[in-house]
Amino acid sequence: MPNAPGQNSRIDTIRVRVMSVTDSDAFDTSNSDFSIVRGILHITSPNGGERWVTRETHQITWETTQGSIPLVNIEYSTDDFVSDINTIVSNYDNTVSPNSYDWEIPDLDAGGSTTVKVRVSDVRDVTVNDISDGSFTINYYTVIFELRDLLTNEHLAQLSVDASSNKGDVWQTSEDPQVSGQPLGSPVTAQLPYGFWTATWSKTGYGDKQVSFLLNKDDPLAGTENEVIFMETTAIHIWRAYSDFAYDPETETLSVSSWLERDGFVVTGGVQADVYIYDPTDGSLVQQLTDTSPDSAGFFHSEWVVDPQGVAENPPDPEDNLLQAGKVYTIITDITNASGAHFKTPDSFTITEEEKLQEVQDTVNTVLDKPISEVNTELQQTLQEQTDTITEIMVGTEKTPEEVIAEGGMVGMIEQSLQEFEETTQEAISDLQLGAEQAVKAGQELYKTAKKFSWSATVAPDPAKVNSTVTITVQGPLEYDNPETPEEDSQPTQPILNIYSWDNKPLIVNQPLIKTAEGVFTYSFVVDKKFTAGQAYTYVVTESLTGGLVSGSGMVELSEWKATIAPDPVLAGDTVTLTVQGLPDLEPKVSIYRWDDEVILQDEVMEESATNPGVYTFKFTADERFPVGKAYTYLVTEERSSARIMGSGMVEEMSITTVAGLAASAPEAERAAKDALEAIKAVELALGADDGTSIALTLKNLQESVEKLPEIIAREGPSAKVIKAIDEMSEKLNELASKEGFDFSELLEEKLAESPTIKAIRNKAEAIEAIVRLLQALFEAKFGGVDTPVVSTILTD
Repeated sequence: MPNAPGQNSRIDTIRVRVMSVTDSDAFDTSNSDFSIVRGILHITSPNGGERWVTRETHQITWETTQGSIPLVNIEYSTDDFVSDINTIVSNYDNTVSPNSYDWEIPDLDAGGSTTVKVRVSDVRDVTVNDISDGSFTINYYTVIFELRDLLTNEHLAQLSVDASSNKGDVWQTSEDPQVSGQPLGSPVTAQLPYGFWTATWSKTGYGDKQVSFLLNKDDPLAGTENEVIFMETTAIHIWRAYSDFAYDPETETLSVSSWLERDGFVVTGGVQADVYIYDPTDGSLVQQLTDTSPDSAGFFHSEWVVDPQGVAENPPDPEDNLLQAGKVYTIITDITNASGAHFKTPDSFTITEEEKLQEVQDTVNTVLDKPISEVNTELQQTLQEQTDTITEIMVGTEKTPEEVIAEGGMVGMIEQSLQEFEETTQEAISDLQLGAEQAVKAGQELYKTAKKFSWSATVAPDPAKVNSTVTITVQGPLEYDNPETPEEDSQPTQPILNIYSWDNKPLIVNQPLIKTAEGVFTYSFVVDKKFTAGQAYTYVVTESLTGGLVSGSGMVELSEWKATIAPDPVLAGDTVTLTVQGLPDLEPKVSIYRWDDEVILQDEVMEESATNPGVYTFKFTADERFPVGKAYTYLVTEERSSARIMGSGMVEEMSITTVAGLAASAPEAERAAKDALEAIKAVELALGADDGTSIALTLKNLQESVEKLPEIIAREGPSAKVIKAIDEMSEKLNELASKEGFDFSELLEEKLAESPTIKAIRNKAEAIEAIVRLLQALFEAKFGGVDTPVVSTILTD
């Protein structure tokens, strides 16, 4: 096959002619045209059926099966190249075969699914091309977000999300992406393009939650730590884990019901309840009860057969019982929710009342050998039988009364019946007497029980501030009379207080309350650093004589702090004072950061005012660490009160280049500088004349001129002429002093910068004023014949 002529890659008007070399009339030509092409293209991928996701990079591959095609165009279309034709790359080098091109997949339908074909064609002749055999799909990946409450494990609604990827894609919404107009709620199913995404989830009343993930497949969060995203409420709630106890002494079984409350209401979501029972004697763990199957209302139920062999005994043997009457057992209820959070609350219980009542019942049954109700029934039956017998004897049917009397049977039967009645009655009276004694004992036990539950307690203030004083007031019996020994004197009661932190750590241990009134006891304590701001504490008051127990809780509130900073803005080099107002006797610390978050000062302790408790200050200089024209940020923290205050300030520097109208901005300052310069020249002339009186007058004039400069410059601002005059004054004074044998070069030789600050000019003018006063003193001493040293102090910044 010959080469195709010219630069075309395809010639369609080709024919062949065969001719005799000896006879030019002997020939034949092709009946029609045929084509010659330079090469043939063949696409190998994508060739139909593939799924490519937006923002991914995939290779388009092809080969030149015949001939040579140096450059190609690559395009894609959604309608088989009828009208929708889009260029991927033009004039792409095709000197190798097989060949490929890395294509970043575009966003065609904002998350929808689109079918596409690719075409590779010869740049010289687009009719030389190849198209994908079948369509392939371009769409998004599917990602599922599950967001739950950290404590209740419930799905969250009314959400909003702000997400972006490293590919520049953004997803911001508060509506369900599947149902337009519906609020965004968990679980959320979204269609997003490929990339590394960072999503920030927000909900009113909750702290923001940020998650990052690589979206390179469908449902990429499954099986990762972000499969469930927990959000935590910013509101303060009171959480308590409660347990209630019931003891059956006959079966030696302790039944426990436990539940979780938030703000006084039972909540579901708990997955496990653990009840720890401790011996009050040595604090050892007696038993742990665990239940992982709450009912539909959120209640857990546990049972414990107290006998150590695990078998209930009838009658029970108290020696085998791990729980003993007369003891108050402390317990901790620990309920875990689905997010893994633990809620622990202390409490106590006793089995004394149940055991004592069982003893009374057992004693009555043993003495009577039957229940009292059964004894009454038998007594009534006996009386009825005696009545029937007497009636039968008196009435009789077989014999007359005379016959019965004559035979002595009536008298004998009456006497026998009366004797039997007397004996039976005596037995019943004895039984009733014993029952009455047992009833008295039962009443005594009821008296003890009433004394135990007659205690109550209040705490104030609640909530309390950090460092404030809290008083717990308890009301109960002042004295205790033992019903079992009424002859003994009454004993005074003494309630004992224990306080625990929110995480069950002891804060105050076994402290006796002080009697303040009849039946009123109090204990006061300071909410110091042991107590955590924003958290609850639990108090438990016990009384050993009556077996009294009362518990409750209080709250330590977060403190409100305020901060001010002055001056703001501040000139570079000036001193800044940061003032914070909060609670007294604490230790707030301040950290200061540059505009780019670089640390300037770290955890500097603020000083509390001696006259204003609760007011703290910290001073610092806006030196070279503070960039001019930039803001700085201060952060004040206080650990005990959980305080955190942020604010910012600005550092500014007014220079000559920022003052509009430099030439005319300070006419009075220019005149004052000119007058001072002329006064210096007059001093030079007076020194040449060596006239003490003239020198004194010219120096006085010079001093008056120079004294005006700082005030005028501070009021009007500088100008280029003022700067030049001040620099010239410095040079003249230095030369003047050198001729007289004095060296002021360290104070005067440094010239002002091209665009100095007002402060720098003011400082320079004040230095010149001080030198003039010193020269005046030196010349007065010289011409006055005084030989004592001249001392002058010059303060500079």
